[in-house]
Amino acid sequence: MNKYTKLIAERANLINFSYVDDSVSSIKYAILNRRPIKFTYIKPGGSITNRIGNPYVLFRYVKRSGRTKYSVWMLDLVQTKGQSDTLKLYKDGPTFRRFRVNRIRNVEVDESRHFKPIHKDYNPFWEKYNQATKVSTK
Repeated sequence: MNKYTKLIAERANLINFSYVDDSVSSIKYAILNRRPIKFTYIKPGGSITNRIGNPYVLFRYVKRSGRTKYSVWMLDLVQTKGQSDTLKLYKDGPTFRRFRVNRIRNVEVDESRHFKPIHKDYNPFWEKYNQATKVSTK
């Protein structure tokens, strides 16, 4: 993220950068140790929802806005419980969801549980996952 994008985001109170760093650290730990997480998600528009899931990949997603190029932390996770706008989550079982990390708050790693089976839709070789923290398929 360039200094101008960061300045605009800080002035608009969209990102608390120290909190993003804390969330990233907790999520990385959960991914590397296959631990589920619980968190609060602030959806676009400001509504707040609680989510629980198995984090698989934490990566920087490069976006373009006109001539400006910037990146944001993204989390791909299999959501197992919590609120969702789509019925697919509950109708077809847990599914992959993508979350912007700067909208995640109150990350709690569940140290008492771990997830072993790799979700059938997980593709660790997707091009966006280069240099990402991701779950091992072993």
